[in-house]
Amino acid sequence: MKAQTAAKSVDGTKPVKAEKEGSVQETAPAPRTTPGHARKKKSTKILVILTGGTIGSAVHDHIIDTDKTTSAAVIGAYKKETGRNDEFEVIRPFTVLSENFTLHEWEVLLKTLHTADLKKYKGCIITHGSDTMSYSAALFGELLYGLLPCPVVFISANAPVGEKNSNAVTNFRAAVDYINSPESFPGIFAVATNDNKESQLFKGEELMEADGVKGNFTAFGGESFGTIRDGVFVRNPKHQDHCLPIIPDYMRAAFFEHDLTFDGEVMMIRPYVGLNYHNFALTRSTKAVVIYTYHSGTFCTKGDGTALQFFARMCGKAGVPVYLAGGPDAKTARYASETAADGLPVTVLSDFSPEAAYAAVILRETARIEY
Repeated sequence: MKAQTAAKSVDGTKPVKAEKEGSVQETAPAPRTTPGHARKKKSTKILVILTGGTIGSAVHDHIIDTDKTTSAAVIGAYKKETGRNDEFEVIRPFTVLSENFTLHEWEVLLKTLHTADLKKYKGCIITHGSDTMSYSAALFGELLYGLLPCPVVFISANAPVGEKNSNAVTNFRAAVDYINSPESFPGIFAVATNDNKESQLFKGEELMEADGVKGNFTAFGGESFGTIRDGVFVRNPKHQDHCLPIIPDYMRAAFFEHDLTFDGEVMMIRPYVGLNYHNFALTRSTKAVVIYTYHSGTFCTKGDGTALQFFARMCGKAGVPVYLAGGPDAKTARYASETAADGLPVTVLSDFSPEAAYAAVILRETARIEY
């Protein structure tokens, strides 16, 4: 299932002009495929944005919940464990468990980042809950592709700071190590230390939700961007870029000049045996629908209410755009069911993770710049 032109309309390798402080002046984006072009560092300070999550929580009476008194504990634990004297500047825009993230939290977090003068920092670390970190990382990765002057690294934890087997300090240390690395790149990233104790670095838009058994994170496409081993960033030569942004250049460049808000919602549907589209109702706030296909890019094409054609035409009559996401970017042959999308009022997004597809569409269809 090949992507339509609209799905590949943004060339992330083009310079983006932004005129306000905190943006990049006629600067080419992070060289995502060319090694050896690390940025020059001037500042030594790292900005830390605390949002809560398990990494900012505490355990009371066997209940894990956010705790403002411990939200910055990971920094103190890091300094105590490593003996380092890194300089941090801390911002706490809100404190929530990440499963309670709504579009409002995204708006606040985006505003926090765009009002910070990132040129003053060597890098930025955003502490986040693990449940929705992949969605936030994808949103920031899709929006800020090629625009940042320094690395911005999302981290989470499998248990609160100080709890047995917590990887909070390990993840924080790996994020600091990457930011301090002479081989680091500007952009949106995420660090996760899985049960094999190896700290992986992921491109934000490629991070996949952690599994429900071991809590391990993976990369869309199967390869992380690299690893942090003994304080050293090692780039993965097998990594290839996926989930490239579809956001218009003007919107991405305006991020550093104006607030961004979401005007409406995006419905996301995953296929399964027996899925009946009669069970879904479009509302006035539904601005688009993302249907994430099976791994081959396929979907059900037969049955009353179970065929995609029925739902796509229903959305078309209501004026609600439909995006088909998932499936490989190019194939030598197509399944018969895929051809059913030909002629339907849909836009195809190939080579996208579920999180990146949702992030790209909600930005494209609902994001508004507040001038």
